[in-house]
Amino acid sequence: MPNTAMTASERVSLALDFREPDRVPHFDLYWGAFAQRWRATAGVTHRPAEEDNDNVDDPAIRAYYDVDIYVAIADESPWFSRAGLVTQQGEQEIRRDGWGAAAAVATRRQVLRRIRDSLCRQVIAGPRAPFDPASSDGRYTGFMRKYRYQRRSAIPPFIFAKVGGPYLRSSFIGGEERWLMDMVEDPGLCTMLSPPG
Repeated sequence: MPNTAMTASERVSLALDFREPDRVPHFDLYWGAFAQRWRATAGVTHRPAEEDNDNVDDPAIRAYYDVDIYVAIADESPWFSRAGLVTQQGEQEIRRDGWGAAAAVATRRQVLRRIRDSLCRQVIAGPRAPFDPASSDGRYTGFMRKYRYQRRSAIPPFIFAKVGGPYLRSSFIGGEERWLMDMVEDPGLCTMLSPPG
């Protein structure tokens, strides 16, 4: 075992090569309320620009818990190019996400209600709108921004790239109720996708 502390890249690279690093590489995600409580308890300076990225991207909490690994994800939504502001009604904005859902938003973090727009209803009820291509540069804009942000951090993590499972992601299109009903109606598919034991 090495005698000196390693960088995250060295540590994870050794482990992936089935060689012994200075310690076991650590991966974890710290979501929402936990991250906010940790910031308050640890007395970490409030930096809205960093916190707006996402709690899982916060370099302060990652450094505190010695997190070695970061997972970068491109935009997985089928219609990322259609996401954005739909209408503004006074203080409230109606925004569509890339999954075809719309939300009424009072602030960036507070969702008042979730509604389904015509694009999503079309997907559930009838002919499908074509998905944006997987090769579109727009899918990787946020991915590259987060990648660069992590590489510039004081203790850069080892970065993996991933895509989400298509079965779970389908719940984002039709909504959770429809997704649960699909599972009830097709238990064979559920078993195939996630075999027991």
